[in-house]
Parts: sequence; C-alpha cells; structure tokens
Amino acid sequence: MKEIGDGDKILNIKVDIDVRKANDSLIQGIFIKNLSLGGLSGQEAFNRLILDPLNILYQKGIRDKITILIDSLDEALAYSGGKNIVGILSELQDLPPNVRFICTTRSVRLVLSYFELLKPHQYTLATKSEANIKDLSRYIKTRTSVTQIKEKLQVIGVQLESFDLHIQKLADGNFLVAHHILNEIEASRLEISSLSDALKGFDGIYQNFLRRFCQDEWDKNYQPILGVLSIAYEALTEEQLRNLLSSSDDYRINSTKLRRSLGILLQYLEAEQKFGSETYKLHHAALREYLLDEKRNQDFWCDAKDFHYLVSSFYQSFMTTLNTSSSERIDTYGLRHLTKHLIEITSWDNLIDLLSQQTKDGKNAWFKTKNAVGEPAGFLDDIELFIQNFPRELSPKEFKALINVDELNYQVELIIKLASRYPDSLLVEALNFAIGSTDDHHKKRLLVSLVDKFSPGLLPKALEVALAIQDVTPRAKALTALADRLPEALPKALEATLDIEDESYRAQVLIELVDKLPPELLRVVLEVTLDIRDEFHGAQILMALASKLPSDLLPLALEVAHSPKYKFSRDQILVALANQLPPDLLPVALEVIQAIEDEFHRAQALTMLADRLPEVLPIALKTALAIQFTPNRAQALIALANKIPEVLPVALQTAQTIEDEFYRAQALTALIAKFPDVLPVTLQAAQAIENEYYRTQILISIARSLPEELSEDIKQTISNVIQAIQDESYKATVRDEFASFIPVITGE
Repeated sequence: MKEIGDGDKILNIKVDIDVRKANDSLIQGIFIKNLSLGGLSGQEAFNRLILDPLNILYQKGIRDKITILIDSLDEALAYSGGKNIVGILSELQDLPPNVRFICTTRSVRLVLSYFELLKPHQYTLATKSEANIKDLSRYIKTRTSVTQIKEKLQVIGVQLESFDLHIQKLADGNFLVAHHILNEIEASRLEISSLSDALKGFDGIYQNFLRRFCQDEWDKNYQPILGVLSIAYEALTEEQLRNLLSSSDDYRINSTKLRRSLGILLQYLEAEQKFGSETYKLHHAALREYLLDEKRNQDFWCDAKDFHYLVSSFYQSFMTTLNTSSSERIDTYGLRHLTKHLIEITSWDNLIDLLSQQTKDGKNAWFKTKNAVGEPAGFLDDIELFIQNFPRELSPKEFKALINVDELNYQVELIIKLASRYPDSLLVEALNFAIGSTDDHHKKRLLVSLVDKFSPGLLPKALEVALAIQDVTPRAKALTALADRLPEALPKALEATLDIEDESYRAQVLIELVDKLPPELLRVVLEVTLDIRDEFHGAQILMALASKLPSDLLPLALEVAHSPKYKFSRDQILVALANQLPPDLLPVALEVIQAIEDEFHRAQALTMLADRLPEVLPIALKTALAIQFTPNRAQALIALANKIPEVLPVALQTAQTIEDEFYRAQALTALIAKFPDVLPVTLQAAQAIENEYYRTQILISIARSLPEELSEDIKQTISNVIQAIQDESYKATVRDEFASFIPVITGE
C-alpha cells in the first residue's frame, strides 16, 4: 500500500505483481494481477499512471516505440462513475509521437462513435474467420505443449493433435472458452476424459458478471434480452428484439434502454453484420445452458417456456395477414421458426391451425407465404417436426388442408410424409390422389414410397393404380415395388420392364426384379441379355442372375458369357458364376476363360476358378507373370499368393517396382497382412500421392489392413501423414479410420 499526497488529494495504490525475469536493471515479463486506485477520478488516474510517465520518458530522450494494448473497451459502458476509458481515449491529447494504442472492442455503435473524428485504423476479427481460427489453434498448441498437459495425455493414451482439435471444437472460435478449459485441466480441476462437462465450469464467470446488476436492472433491462436470445434459433436484429419485447407487458423495454443494455451485454454476445443490420446471439452454448438451467442458476434463471410463449404469441399475431397485401407481414425468423416455438410450449391447436390455414383461393397459406420468400422447403421441415411431435392422429379433412399446396412436387412429398405416419384412412386419401393425378412419375413415386405401409386390403387398389400408369418405365418400377407384397404383380412387372426402350432403364429394373422372379421367369431374363446391345448393361444383368439361376440354366449362362458381345466383361461374369457351376461344367468354364484376350482379366478369372479347379493354378501363374502392365501384374500375383504362398516374394518385388505412387501404395496395402514390414514404405508411398482424394482412399485401405499392434514410431508416422492432409473433410475421414490405433477424445 502506497499513499501519495497531491495537494488535498491522496492516491492509494495497491499492486500485486509477478516478475517473470530480472537481469541487472532490466525487468521483463511484469504481470500485474491487481491494481487498485482510490481517491482519483478516471481521468486523473489515467493522467497519473499512464500519460504523465509517458511524457516524462519522452522528455528524457527515450524514443523507443511504445505500444499499449487496451482490451474490451465495450465493458466500460457498464461503468457509471463519470468519464470512462472510452471517453478518455477519444479526447486524448499531448501524446508522445512514439506511443501507439491498440484497442479492442466488440462492434458497439456507442463505443465506435467516440472515435469517428479520430479516424483510427479499424480491423475486424470475426470469430469464424480463418485468421481467428489459426490464432486460436496456435494458442491451444502453445498451452498444450506444457509438461502437465502432455503427461496427462500420455497417461490415458491420447494423441496431442487429437486433443488440440477437440479443444478447438469446444471453444468454437472463442478464446475465453479455450483459456478456461486449459486452466482447469492444468490445475487438475477437470479431467481430460470429462471434457463434455467442461462448459459447466463457466457458471461462476457468468454469475459474477450478472451480479453487477441490481435485481430491478436484471428484471427490467437484461433478463428480457437474454431470455429471448437463449431460446432463439438464430441471431436476432435489434429491431426484432424490440418488436418481440414490446409485445409483452412483462418484458417491454424502450429503444434507448435496449440499445444500452445490448452494449453492456455485448461481451457475452456475438454481433455480426447481416444484410445491413447488426444481429445478436449468445456467444456460446454454455451461456444458454446456464441461463435455462434452474438448478444451476437460481438467481438469474430464464424460464424457456415463458420466452417461447412470448415469441410464438408475437408471430401468431401475423396469422390473419398471411398471404395478404398487408404491410405487417411476418418476418423471416417467424417463418423459419414459429413451428418450433409452438412445439416447445405444446400448443397443438395453434400448430395445426398454423400449418393448415387456407387462403381465399383454398390453398395452404403457410406454404404460400414461405414459397413467396423462396423458402418452400421450410414447409416440409415444419411438417417433419409436426409428424415427430403431434400427439394425435390427423383427420382426412386436416390431411387435405395440409397437402393442399400450389406445387405438385411438394404436394407429393407431403402426402408421402404424412401418409407414412398416419393410418389407413390417409393411405386411402393418398391412393385417391394418385388415381386423380395425370403425372405418371408422381404416381410411381407415391406407390414406391408407401408400398410397405399399405394394408393387405389396400394392395389391390395400389395394383390398380400401378397398372393405370401409361409410361412404361414408371409402371415397371411401381409394379416391381409392389411385387414384394403382391406376387401376382410380378408377371406384369416383367412384361412392362421388357417394353422399356431405353436399355439403361430396362437393365436397372431387370436387376431389381431378379431377386423376386420365380425360375420360369429367370429364363426369360437370361435370354433378354442376348438381345441387349450394350455390353455393360448385359453384364450387370448376368452378374445379378448368377447366384439365382437353377442348374438347368447354367449351360445357357456360360453360352451367353462366351458370346463375342461380352469380350471385356467376360471375366466378371465368370467370377460371378464360378461358385454356382457343377463339376461337369467347370471344363466348359475353363474353355471360356482361356478365350479371354486380356491377360490381366484372364488371370483374375483363372484365380477365382482355382478354388473349384486347382489344376488351373499353374496356368493362372503363367498368365499373371506374362502381364506387361506392372500394377496389374502385381495385383494378379497378390491374388494368387493366397493360393500359392511361394508367389509372395515375387508379388512384393513386383509391387515395389511400380513407379506410380498410387498403384504402388495400393499394391503394398494388399500385402500388409503378409508383410507387416512394408507398412512404413506403404505410408511413404501414400503420402507421395498428390491428389488428396486418392491419397485418402489409399489411407482408408491401409487403416483397414493394419495388424492389431503398432509401434509408437508407426503411430507417429500415421499422425504425420494425417496432419499433412490439407482438406479438413478428408483429414477427418482418415482420422476416424485410424481412431482405434490413434485414440481420439470422445464426448462433445
């Protein structure tokens, strides 16, 4: 404690100081924990402690640049003892030319207005900006490099990189959150395995902040704002807050007080410019949880239901002007979120009234209003929430009101959503709609989507609707979907499918039908493959048929595969057929395989046939060794190595000589189980792949081929390879694949 006389004024100074480093007369790293001044105004204290010493230093010839950082100017708005630091800085004069101030503030108009005449350099630091995220990442890495945290991570086997990323996720761009969590871990007040509870540690911080308000201030000025923001589903403008609060006698607040209160609360809000207006939301989910939890926060609790009721009541007042020319129209927030607020207060009658209200021309008013502002899909989202929460069944009248929208695509989607959830009475309405529709594709879509919901008594009517579809492709798909529930639809489905002119669509529907067809109809499909012009589509059908064909049709299948049409896909067809062939047909299959011109495909087919006909192995090996393209030769040899172990060294040698990094990594990955020692070389080859998509695919394959135990060196190498991936989504995918080898922190 030091007392300094100055005329009739006494200055009391109390200082708690930490000194990090002292060398002769030089002191570095001074940290003043607490500085208490008494007896002086803000201006006098600033002059005595800051301005006067700076001028004295300058007069003594010290010209070194001096930079002073003043953080959180906006917090000074809560100071009511005369001129605050904002006013002092804005009127600052006689400052030595070598002194610069760096000041931070949230985007508060009242603060910024003080400095308009000074025209300072302004820089915006957005929470979600790349620069802020990088700064936060550097801060976390610096903090987690200390011994205490490293040791804790090693004990539970968590990688440092994984831990850092999890802290970043919890912080969500907020330095204060990261700072608090890391302090708690360092002080052993928070276990790393319990990070999901970390945000509860902010209760004391929030409580200390809110206790600066007297009860009357809290009730009138601050609880209304924080209560609305704590239940809001997106950021709100000052105008929206004013309109909401003005609608309630309990929470009404005038414009001047609202603006001032927002400025004082701003250190715990996130302000952002959107479409020319400033929007506000709580700065972190932790504050929302604290405000709404009555057990944790008895002094400053905000009753969620009260504020959901306030918001829903305000926006419901616009229901009478929906889709009218009235200038008092509901805003975008109300359009997007009124349904959610009504559900939160279980206002079911108001909810069904909102979603089914009709316009003068008999159309759904809520959909029409959303459609007018470009958000028709939001109506489907509302219906989805309605279905999940509405506690009773819909009447046919309510169903018709809900689906009576302007656009057919949305109408069909609504019918599917609602009819899937409710009883047969609504499914009848859905079928009646399909009967009256002139759009074949919408009829098909309704039948395919609802087929599992139809009761046995409704299936004949559904079949009637399907048969009435004029366009052969949607008719075939509808009948195919019905066939699982109604076998008599199968012949009609096959008949319609065979009439489809487009080979691609015909093949697609035939493949769907194969699993459902009886043996007598499978012959028809097999014969169709002879008439299909496109090899790819025919091969897809043959491979789908392979495991379904009865023995009497297998010779015909081999004959089809041997036809010149299937020159490039013959090996795939034979591989699919191999396990179905009886012993007397294996020589025929071998003859067909030997007619394959491409050595790689011939080797693949021979290798598969070797399980049934071991004597073909020498032929397969000779064929594989003759393959000229090294990656294909390596792949063929690796496949053979499972049957001829002596081939393994040759396969490894071949894989290591592949020049292309992708193919080399691919081949080596296949050998990891047999040769664990190739893992470092495989990882090196994977990392050399420039295209990050292909690198990711190879790393996923490696992760799924690893032995159960890995050395620490290999784990570190894997971490480095993952870290080198620039694309965050690819990095996350690869990290998940290696999670069992490189632990990550669980819990949100």
